[in-house]
Amino acid sequence: MMERVSVAIEGKSFANWQSLSLTFGLDVVATIALSAPFEPERPGFRELFKPLDYTPIEVQVAGAREFAGNMVDVGPSFDADSTQVEVSGYASPGVLGDCDPPVSYLPFEWKGVGLKTIAEAVCASFGLEVDFRLEDDPPFGKVAFDPLEQAKKARGKNVIDEAGKPWEFLGKLAQQRGAILSSTADGKLLIWKTSPGAPVAKLEGGLPPLIAVTPGFKPQEYHSEITGFAPAKRGHAGGKWTEKNDRLPSRVVRPYHFRIDDGEDADGPLATRSKLGRMFGAAVSFNVEGLPTWRTPQGELWRPNTTIRLRAPRAMIYEHTNLLIRTVSLHQTDKSETADLQVCFPEAFSGAIPKRFPWSSS
Repeated sequence: MMERVSVAIEGKSFANWQSLSLTFGLDVVATIALSAPFEPERPGFRELFKPLDYTPIEVQVAGAREFAGNMVDVGPSFDADSTQVEVSGYASPGVLGDCDPPVSYLPFEWKGVGLKTIAEAVCASFGLEVDFRLEDDPPFGKVAFDPLEQAKKARGKNVIDEAGKPWEFLGKLAQQRGAILSSTADGKLLIWKTSPGAPVAKLEGGLPPLIAVTPGFKPQEYHSEITGFAPAKRGHAGGKWTEKNDRLPSRVVRPYHFRIDDGEDADGPLATRSKLGRMFGAAVSFNVEGLPTWRTPQGELWRPNTTIRLRAPRAMIYEHTNLLIRTVSLHQTDKSETADLQVCFPEAFSGAIPKRFPWSSS
């Protein structure tokens, strides 16, 4: 039996869609893709589907809201048999990755406040709320975010968008606290940490419901050591912190350096450890494709920030291994319903090194 999915566009129920995909991520905003017959002659169609309007859209699954955001890209699609309207959009905090804060709010400057206060101030300039789920929130020394001032400093230099967008700015601060950014079902900015817990499912290659597992290795993202540099500022000496990757043999030399410059009193060691952990998430992932259900054996929707226990020898997962669900994509048409999972090492966002690789005996 397929899931009961309902869509509301600008508060009005819309049932005439043909396919829908929802994607939820541990460290990204949720996204939506929807297709429907292109019917400009039908009353109300033109009011619902307007390019460059960022129309609000919500999705419920079995009566519970799972997505709240905006249409971003709206346009017709043609093939030999039909014309459709294709829609893609993101959860409300997605705007933080596209746009700068309104000029009337700038400059943003803080001293002695925590991440929650900073995030709430930035989000308020966009009319957004914050769901803050960290147990502690130690203060930063001084933090400033002023794209206008950064743009002035960049004049005459080969620098593009030096200040970054609010999502990048908040993401770097969150990383210094071992945290990550995402979005909630009701369209708030979510600040949280990984909490994998016990596996919600045990999947075995070649056995139902597992259809296919595809590994994704990015060796150029993998390094022998990570060093974070904090530049010297008024009254504060600079510093550097290095974390070694003990999973690599000593003969391999692949260092990586990054700059910790978002605020005074930044937690350099934690930021460097977090960068090391995320390196494992960038270098190794596995796509679990075509699951014939949106729900775990316990009856819950597949969710990011949970784990599965997976064995898939054809994907080089030779032993049962606990893996963190990083992204969930749910797909439905009038004829089919599937779920895809992207999984990574549970340590990828905790700053730790995996104890073992699933293709290794040690």
